[in-house]
Amino acid sequence: MRKIITLIASLLSFILGRWSWSSPPWLRCLASQQKNHPKTVYLSLFLLLSGGASYAYYRTLPAPEQVTAHIYPPTVNNADDTNSAPSPLRITFELNGTRTSAAALNHLDQSVNQQIELRPAFKGEWRWENESTLMFKPKKQWPAGQQYEVHFKKSLFAKQLPLA
Repeated sequence: MRKIITLIASLLSFILGRWSWSSPPWLRCLASQQKNHPKTVYLSLFLLLSGGASYAYYRTLPAPEQVTAHIYPPTVNNADDTNSAPSPLRITFELNGTRTSAAALNHLDQSVNQQIELRPAFKGEWRWENESTLMFKPKKQWPAGQQYEVHFKKSLFAKQLPLA
């Protein structure tokens, strides 16, 4: 058996050549530190492995599900058309790409102007069009080129809703 192993080793040495390995400087330093301060080396190694394991575990956790808002801006009406009603602003709420029930039940059939702030202020009425769509009907036509910010109070939404 020993002759077979020697023969295989000789054959591999002939094909692949002779290999030698020497430890890198950091490993030699670690070995000398381990002799002088073994507790410090073992504690450092434990912390390093614990950190790597924690990170690996964290990467396996599912991403939290959060509701996202999609804003559908109003269409701009022709400046000559003063008789048409202004276009509403609609905001839909989705969870993982599917519309979700976002409205607090006590707000479904009433104005929710007190729970929403539009900056700069613009007169109109906020209402839930359905459980996943919030609609703002302005009193007059939207000014062209104006940008707005919408801020919601948490009480506007269902309590179990994971907001982004």
